Amino acid sequence: MTPALLLALPIGAVPALATPNDLVTLKDGRTFSGRITTADAGSMLVQVRPDPDQPPATIRLPLALVAHAQFNTLPRPVPGEPLESLGALWDRNAQFAHIPGTPAPAVGLRYADALLDSQSASAAQTALELLVRLEKTAPALADRTSAQQKRLRAMVALHRLEAAAREARQILGSAAPQPLAAEAWIVMGLESQTALTALEKEHPRWAVDDRTRPQRQSLFFAALDAFLDAALQPEPDPHIASRALWNAARLYQQNGDSAAASACLRDILWLHEDTPAAERARSILATAEQSRELPVLPHISIPNAP
Repeated sequence: MTPALLLALPIGAVPALATPNDLVTLKDGRTFSGRITTADAGSMLVQVRPDPDQPPATIRLPLALVAHAQFNTLPRPVPGEPLESLGALWDRNAQFAHIPGTPAPAVGLRYADALLDSQSASAAQTALELLVRLEKTAPALADRTSAQQKRLRAMVALHRLEAAAREARQILGSAAPQPLAAEAWIVMGLESQTALTALEKEHPRWAVDDRTRPQRQSLFFAALDAFLDAALQPEPDPHIASRALWNAARLYQQNGDSAAASACLRDILWLHEDTPAAERARSILATAEQSRELPVLPHISIPNAP
């Protein structure tokens, strides 16, 4: 039976390949059970077996006719999947990122987090390009929003803070969903903290300078408010909230307030104990207890996911 005749079959007329199978549902209600092999911008190829006694046939389904695709044969990432394996999974899934029902956006978002957690400039650039693609093509709004949130993080990692802050202001001026709003507040806090650090470097005696001290304090509280706004969003994402509290701890330490910095680290342990930030906070607090001095908190990107 030819591919053209397969498309002409009535609903439910295409027998399945051996399980597990992918399942494609067309807008007219017809279903095709088989294996989705490849896809491009306008169509997908599906391997089906119209006759159990004949070899499988491959048909091309225009995406304009597809209502939903259930991908059962593509591998999914597992918790703790290493970066290299996530990259291989993304390579396998990427061509399907624009198809409704695809697992590709979830794989890509996991891979982007792992790339950013590696703290490599080249990896951050790869993550940025991947996230731009998902933001444009992912079928689900939630995945596109998550891609935008992570893209802000990638921009900061690539030292594009000024551009990220411009976008963050636009996000916060709209009805942005959580956790996008939380990431935008982190960006705003980093912008204020960067300006604060520059002012302190330019005016090392700011504490006794009546003209500089108000500006410095204004930047400090702007950064602190932004980090705490990120951490205290309703129903916060624990990984984003813990990164916000980590940044607040670093800011307090910069302000010479080790007690407040330690309190932020303890908040991470108490509120978000299952996050990578909590592991790092626990280690640093243990070191501080032994040495009776809080170590300098590193300016690093706490991993966003385990």
